[in-house]
Amino acid sequence: MTQDTPQVPRRRFLAICIQSSLALIALVAVAVGVDYYFPALRRRFTRSNAPFLALCSVKDLPSGKWKLVAFPTPKGEGKMAAKPGHSVWVRRDGEGPEAIRVLSPICPHNGCDLAWKVDRSAFVCPCHGGTFDVDGQHKSGPPPRAMDPLEFRVEQGQLLVQWLEFETGSASRVRTESS
Repeated sequence: MTQDTPQVPRRRFLAICIQSSLALIALVAVAVGVDYYFPALRRRFTRSNAPFLALCSVKDLPSGKWKLVAFPTPKGEGKMAAKPGHSVWVRRDGEGPEAIRVLSPICPHNGCDLAWKVDRSAFVCPCHGGTFDVDGQHKSGPPPRAMDPLEFRVEQGQLLVQWLEFETGSASRVRTESS
């Protein structure tokens, strides 16, 4: 009786199984460690479960102008995802949801509230003089990135916005733990 297929000795087979198991355990440990020590990586690549909050009627938005719109304070429900006093910059440039833009009013440099200056056609940070153009792109000053766009949708004529907070001082757009 001849054997054409080479046989792996039992010790070699067990060694391969043990090494494979140890490699798998090490891989899982590294993945858990990265997730624990670098949670910003997870937040960057996952979607937020923050609720979409009704902000205003789309008809109430002036066409071609930025408007600072505050989130309504919920009655009897206490605090929601957006804290009382939170607001967003909204602009409608035509009809339909694709013509709407929603930006966070928080400066990505140090977290100051950005102001829209009509005479300069720019958003300006009062803290350190950072400026952003009409689309929220960084123009000058210390902010490390453009203004943060926020997710939104339009349902039954109402603008619903998902409030998210992002880390300040970083060139990358990373949500904070509260988002």
